[in-house]
Amino acid sequence: MVLNEDEVCAWCNRVLDPSHVWPSFEECVNVIPSLDTLADLPAGSRVLVRCDTNIVLGPDGSVENEARLVSLLDSLQFGRERGWIQIIQGHIGTRGEES
Repeated sequence: MVLNEDEVCAWCNRVLDPSHVWPSFEECVNVIPSLDTLADLPAGSRVLVRCDTNIVLGPDGSVENEARLVSLLDSLQFGRERGWIQIIQGHIGTRGEES
């Protein structure tokens, strides 16, 4: 899906309009497809994978806790087995404390 500048501006204006009624959190969550639903996407589909890659780094930059990265493996493998082009979006690095 490609959006042009006018469509992006219209969406931003709608977001900023105080009279716009937004769906509840529950309604938003209920429209997110499950992995079983996504299993039918054809190979070659581009899939955005929002990952929790915000890991704790030590003072020397080494990974102190890789649990968040390890938790991604099943989801990434699921897409890999289906031949998806996975676009991984997240960020890395906190120093000194879990967030």
